[in-house]
Amino acid sequence: MQHAGHRGPGERVPKDHPLRWIKAVADAVLERLSPEFDRMYASVDGASVPPERLPRPRC
Repeated sequence: MQHAGHRGPGERVPKDHPLRWIKAVADAVLERLSPEFDRMYASVDGASVPPERLPRPRC
């Protein structure tokens, strides 16, 4: 018997689950906003990590 903890999120979330659509939309929006974030972070010391580059769960 395989425990749920041994499977990745992509295996646990059904292919037609709304979370997959939400993640796709969020990824697309962050990709589109990435140049804006780059400009914003270029004006500071660069010590922090831009939100779109933080690790996100893989579905």
